[in-house]
Amino acid sequence: MAYDPQLDAVLLFCGYDVFVGGVAWQHEMDLKARDEWAYDVGANRLEPWAVAPAVIYQKAVYDSQSQALISLGPENTRVYNTKTRTWEKTNPAEEPPTFRWWHDLAYDSQSDRIILFGGNGDLTQLQDTWAYDYDTNAWTEMTPAASPKGRWGHAMAYDAESDRVILWGASEIGRMPMSDKEKATVWDYDYETNTWTAIESTGGPSYRGFHTTVYHPGTDRIILFGGLSQGDVSFSHETWSYDYNSNTWTQLTPANHPSGRRLHSMVYDEAADKMVLLGRNRRVTDWA
Repeated sequence: MAYDPQLDAVLLFCGYDVFVGGVAWQHEMDLKARDEWAYDVGANRLEPWAVAPAVIYQKAVYDSQSQALISLGPENTRVYNTKTRTWEKTNPAEEPPTFRWWHDLAYDSQSDRIILFGGNGDLTQLQDTWAYDYDTNAWTEMTPAASPKGRWGHAMAYDAESDRVILWGASEIGRMPMSDKEKATVWDYDYETNTWTAIESTGGPSYRGFHTTVYHPGTDRIILFGGLSQGDVSFSHETWSYDYNSNTWTQLTPANHPSGRRLHSMVYDEAADKMVLLGRNRRVTDWA
């Protein structure tokens, strides 16, 4: 799911509406979610939009300088053509290796690069960092001196005011036990210096994976919702904000909120100044 300001619409595409097991490219004929939808926050209208590729675990971000919606999934890099309402393969000379899923992307607007970290590669916890330049259609492996440990089910968001990609959390499924210090650590990535920095934090949410984080420019905060917590057994319905400048977590308590969930999507609609969330129960919920 991603917000396209040219269309002033939140686009929902790909995924599945029944559990098929395994991975998408082995079960394309079993997938039902081949449709694409557009959500208009102002009108509170969700309508069919187009036919989308039958791929799950796709992540998408909006490249504001190129005015392009770009996605990376288990198989390839795609760009969205707003005129034809189709996803087109970009076919770069090199792409991040290994079929991967449960990775995350964030668009660094100052550097005009899409940043990729980690994911699940055939039950391997990947810890590679890549940057994509849409203008040259090129992926570059960054190989920073230090980085977060390999993980999947994490969440990343770009803090525009601080010019940093912020990463936190991961699924605990299939991982070696982590220390409380490691679980509390927030990581920030600076593309210009190709540096990941570990930030010890306290007072934040319980450790979790398959949550979402979105940057809200008006308050200069990263908003986190949901996820699978407590050793990947509890569906959280908590909302938190993170202030990178003060390294402070604050739990928010809106009167109304979505039910606990994981593997949902959340984006920021800049025209409406709202976070829009789509959960596995197929309802659209937005709140200021």
